[in-house]
Amino acid sequence: MKLYGDHVRWYAETPCDFDEPEYFARLAIRAATTAGAGPNPGPVHLNWPFRKPLEPQSPMPRFDASVGQSIAIVRPLVEADVDAVTRLAARRGLIVAGALDVDNAGAAAIVAFAEAAGWPVVADAGSQLRGQGPMVLDGAEWVLGRADLAPDVLVRIGGPPSNRAVIDFVESCTASERLLVDPRRRWEEPSFGWTAALASDPVALLGAAAGQMASAGDAWALSWIEAAADVWDRVEAALGLEELLEPLLATILLRALPPEMALYASSSMPVRDVTSFWPSDAPPRRVLVNRGANGIDGVVSSALGASLAVEQPVAALVGDVALLHDIGGLLAASLSGADLTVVVPNNDGGGIFSLLPLADGGSDVYFEELFHTPHGVLLGDLAKGMGVHYRQVERANELADAVTTASGVTVIEVPIDHDAAMKQRQQLADLTE
Repeated sequence: MKLYGDHVRWYAETPCDFDEPEYFARLAIRAATTAGAGPNPGPVHLNWPFRKPLEPQSPMPRFDASVGQSIAIVRPLVEADVDAVTRLAARRGLIVAGALDVDNAGAAAIVAFAEAAGWPVVADAGSQLRGQGPMVLDGAEWVLGRADLAPDVLVRIGGPPSNRAVIDFVESCTASERLLVDPRRRWEEPSFGWTAALASDPVALLGAAAGQMASAGDAWALSWIEAAADVWDRVEAALGLEELLEPLLATILLRALPPEMALYASSSMPVRDVTSFWPSDAPPRRVLVNRGANGIDGVVSSALGASLAVEQPVAALVGDVALLHDIGGLLAASLSGADLTVVVPNNDGGGIFSLLPLADGGSDVYFEELFHTPHGVLLGDLAKGMGVHYRQVERANELADAVTTASGVTVIEVPIDHDAAMKQRQQLADLTE
C-alpha cells in the first residue's frame, strides 16, 4: 500500500510472515534509515502489515540503537566541478548559503574556502555558518544590490534563502558566473538564472578547491565586511534594549542560549528574524529549520523530533499561530521526556501578513478574519492544561533568565504589541534603505 506515492525517498512493504523477524527488521530499518539520510535526504515509508491476532504472541524484540544507524554516506565530489570553481579564482565572488546539514568541520571547510578566495558569505541562520568569523556577514541583506558591491561570481549552496531581500538579489544578480551547487540534484533555484549547476557536495567541493584558489584581494572582502558592519550597528541601535519585540527577541535568544542548546527556528517570521537579527557578537550555534510543505504546519512536532534526534536540549522559536496549528505536538512533547523550550512571541495572530500589500485592503479583503486571524487564546492556560511548564516574560532581562533556567518541556510566552512591532519593522526598513 504505497500510501504516500512517490513523495517519499524510499518505500518498501514487508511480508506478513517470515522465518527470522529480528533479522528482517534490522535489514528493513537499516535500509530505510540509509535511504532517508542519503544524498537526497527526506521521509521514507516502511509499511509493516500484521496478520490476526494483531497483539504480540511473544515478547516483542527490542533492538539496541545501532539498528537504526545508517550506512556512512560518502559526500559526492565531481572533479570537473572543482575545475569549474577554481577557474574563477581571483575574481570578485560572493557565496549565498541557505540551510545546510553540516557539522562543525563542514562549516569550517566552507569558511576556509571563503577566506582563501576572498569571497564574503551571505548566510541563512540554518546554514550553520553564522558566527564563524568576519567573512560570514551579519547585516548583509541590507546592503545587497549596492552597485559598488556587485559580484562577478555568485555561488549558491544549501537550500533556498529564507529572506525576501536575498531571494530578490539572487534572482536579479547580473554576475557573469552564477553557480548553483546541489548534490541532491533538486536545483531549487526558481529564477533558473544559474550559468552552471554542480552536483558535488558543497563541503567536499569547496574543501577541495580551497587550496587552489587565488584571493580576490582584501579590498573586495573588506568592502562587504565594512558595509555590513555599518548597517548592522545602526540596526542594533534601533532595536533598543527595553521594548521586547520580535527582532530584539531573536537577538537576545542567540546571545543567551547555553552553548549546548540548539535553536529550532520555525517557518514564517522566526526563521527570517533569526537570520536578519543575528548579532555580531553571538557565538556559532546549531540552528535547525524546516520550511515544511505548507509553512507553519507541524513545527512543534518538528522541534520535538529534532530535540530527540540531536540528543541535546533545543529551544524552539515558534509564533503563536504556529503553536496553535500544532498544539498536539505540545501534548506529545509533554509525554516524551524531551528537553524542549518553546519561546512564543504572541502578537495574537499572523503578523507576517501585515507586511504584505494585501494588508492595505482592510475590510475589503476581510484582512482581519482571513489573514491576521486574531485568536485571543490564553497560552498559559493551554500550556498548563498540556502539563508543561509555563512562564510569561515582558522584558529583555527576563527572557534571558527564562531560557537559561528552563527545564523539561517549557513554554515561554512573550506578549508582543502588534502595532508597535509593525511600526518598528517599518522604521528598520527605512533605516537601511
